[in-house]
Amino acid sequence: MTREVVREIDINALPPRVWRVLTDFRRYPQWNPFITSISGDLRPGGRLRLHLGPRGREGVDVRGRVREVRPNLLLRWKSGSLFPGLLSSVHSYELRSLGRGRTRFTQREVFRGLLVPLLGKSIESTGRALEIMNEALKARLEGAAVVRRRRRAA
Repeated sequence: MTREVVREIDINALPPRVWRVLTDFRRYPQWNPFITSISGDLRPGGRLRLHLGPRGREGVDVRGRVREVRPNLLLRWKSGSLFPGLLSSVHSYELRSLGRGRTRFTQREVFRGLLVPLLGKSIESTGRALEIMNEALKARLEGAAVVRRRRRAA
């Protein structure tokens, strides 16, 4: 069984700026309402530790293994259960230049395994969480640009 959740947003920033924010793991608690903690080795085969959930409330700790890193384009990791075949997911950040200083940011989560049909509401809430994170990323990047423009104008 497979189920995919995809959410995207257009951001007024170049892909290298978006990439820097996405890969600056120690600053996630400052802006990210979905992945409130992430640490690990950002290279293929590297291990990641993530905490998913709103700040100040119980969440879920997840361990993953980096599958692919293409700076300014793609970051993909896989996490799963202790029992292969029951449940795994592959999460990816994808960046595509739209020209004129804009980037399309796509988050994709592909769930696989025997438990997927039982995760209906959980998968729906993942979609909402990705949307919230995308909006927070956009605000982080575009808010910084607004502050810089105001400083230059002053």
